[in-house]
Amino acid sequence: MKLKKCLMVGIACAAMSVVHGEESLSIGIGSGDESATVYRLSAHKPFNSRWWQSDTGYLSGHHELSLSWWEGNENSLGTLSYTPVLAYYRPLSQKHYILFVEAGVGVALLTDTEFGRRDLSSNYQFEDLLGVGLLFGPESRHSLALRLMHYSNAGLKKPNNGMNLIFMNVTLGF
Repeated sequence: MKLKKCLMVGIACAAMSVVHGEESLSIGIGSGDESATVYRLSAHKPFNSRWWQSDTGYLSGHHELSLSWWEGNENSLGTLSYTPVLAYYRPLSQKHYILFVEAGVGVALLTDTEFGRRDLSSNYQFEDLLGVGLLFGPESRHSLALRLMHYSNAGLKKPNNGMNLIFMNVTLGF
C-alpha cells in the first residue's frame, strides 16, 4: 500500500513539474525480458547549462521523473524513477534537426520484487539508460528517441536478476 501511495505522489510531482514552461513530457512504449510490455510517462526539466559548446554541438541534459507500468504474461508492476540524463546534441547540416545521444543513471522504486520468473530481490533498483534520438528544430523540445534501459539492484541484494528493456520515446515540449 505504501508503494502505491508513493506512485500517486510521483504522479502529482510529475504533473506539477510541467507547469513552468521550460519542461517537456514524454511517452514511451517498450518491450523487454520476460515478455514485458512497458508503458512510460516522464516529465523532463532541462539543465540550465550547456558545456563544451562549439559549431559541432554541445553537452547538456535534463532531470527526468518517470512513471512506468510493466505488463507481463504472469504479472505486472509499476515503477517510479528519477534519472539525471546527460545528452550530447549535434545539429545536422540543415539545422532543422538535431541528433542527440543520451545516457543516465538513476534510481527506481518498484511496486513488486518479482516480474515473471525474475526475482529482482528489492523494490529499490538502479535505472540505467542509453539512447539516441532526433530533436525537431533548433529551439524545439519535441523529439523521437530509441532507448535501451536496464534495471538492477547493483548486487546490493541477491539474487540480482535485472531487467533489460528497449523503448521508443516521443517527447513534447511546452
